[in-house]
Amino acid sequence: MRAVLIASLFVLLAGCGGGGHPVPRVPAGNPSPPVHVEPDDNEKFVFHPAAPHADPLPEDPQDLAQPPSRGYRDGAGVFVYASRGGAVWVLLARRAPWLSAPGTWGVFGGSVESGDRDSAGHLSFARAGEHELYEESVTVYHQTDANALRACPAHLKHWRSGGRFRTFFSRQRYVPASTFNEGYAYAVRQRLSHTFRENDQYCWVPLDELKAAALARTRTAPFTDPEGNRQSMELFSAFFGALTDPGYVAQLDALP
Repeated sequence: MRAVLIASLFVLLAGCGGGGHPVPRVPAGNPSPPVHVEPDDNEKFVFHPAAPHADPLPEDPQDLAQPPSRGYRDGAGVFVYASRGGAVWVLLARRAPWLSAPGTWGVFGGSVESGDRDSAGHLSFARAGEHELYEESVTVYHQTDANALRACPAHLKHWRSGGRFRTFFSRQRYVPASTFNEGYAYAVRQRLSHTFRENDQYCWVPLDELKAAALARTRTAPFTDPEGNRQSMELFSAFFGALTDPGYVAQLDALP
């Protein structure tokens, strides 16, 4: 049974293309072929004022978020990974000082907002992931819209509060962490909306090391960046909680 699950995940992952090129909008269940883009370690930051917007975004029963209730909200996030040097890397972001749990690391994500709706007017996890990826990458991944995220494999986490959090595992082109760090500095200088200043540092870490930390139930662990430097990083509690979920781990095991 596990073999069938993993095989199915590999099929899904094949359709989750990189964000450096426009992704064809295709119906769910008919993903586009993967896009291979060579890493560019010298890519400079450019702010892209136009956000992605999947239009139309057809109604999808698996993509429906629930309205806020009893003090909780549904949320959505994007787990960004890329291939470089024959290895798989995960992009982590450090929470800014003005947020809760400042200095901890996690993936892009946040609450489903009132404007995150599909073409039928229903709250959409993918629409929320669309705006979170755009804002929290400081527009570096500005071309990945909600339809493209729907083509990615996803994991739905149920919290004890009653809220849910859907994570989209999105394969993107590798962009050096320095580019994102330039983006944060630009957002501060230009006094952009706080949504572009939620993360004050970025770092790529090996997928294998992240999986090892999850397996060991180690929230604070040393990780190696692409230049071979090691630094101790404390993972954001909600992200670490997701990493201990068997379904989430199965998705990590299936990443190419």
